[in-house]
Amino acid sequence: MRLIERLDGLRLAPQRILDFGSAPAAGARHLAERFNQATVIAMDDDAVHLRNLKRQRGWWSGRYAIRPGQLTTLAQTEDPFDLIHAPLVMPRHPDAQSVLMALRQALRPGGLLLMSALGPDSLNGQMGGGDAQRLGSALTRAGFLEPVLDTDWITVTHPDDADLAQCLADMGMNASRHDLPPTPCQLTWEIVQATAWAAEEGMPVRTDQGEEASVSISQIQVRRRD
Repeated sequence: MRLIERLDGLRLAPQRILDFGSAPAAGARHLAERFNQATVIAMDDDAVHLRNLKRQRGWWSGRYAIRPGQLTTLAQTEDPFDLIHAPLVMPRHPDAQSVLMALRQALRPGGLLLMSALGPDSLNGQMGGGDAQRLGSALTRAGFLEPVLDTDWITVTHPDDADLAQCLADMGMNASRHDLPPTPCQLTWEIVQATAWAAEEGMPVRTDQGEEASVSISQIQVRRRD
């Protein structure tokens, strides 16, 4: 869990944590163990992934909840989160900027996003765009602060077609859209990992929509007319 390891050294005590799309809930298990006083929710928008999450949760059933949900409606359907773990969500959502905006809106002010994406070297160079520089710029445009990114290249041996198809399906990718080699084969996956912070309450951030600042309703004072 290289992405979760980025939490090492950070002083965090999140109360609400979202693990989105981390089938088969490995992220939720690690986060529930690391932050055992927090409410941890494992969420996915794919029915098959949700069934797998429930089947593999086992004795961890009391440690985290499983819910269906859409990234784009998180802010309307859930209370804000202090920490969001969202590995490899981009292949399943073509509008990357909308996804990043939704993730920021679902975070509390000062909350932390952990996310990863496939870089252009994935599938032996078949992926377009998505390198660390572009992802960092996209996070800034979505209103995140202090994005920190790094890249890993992983070579995986796929012994047969079923294994390769399952790997692609787990990342929300359609195998028919790529020129895949015959199996057994080795494929390179470029993984871009990022951490970024939601702005503290009242701090202005520059987005594609202009400069924005978030203030909770409780902080808005209403002046009464005499």
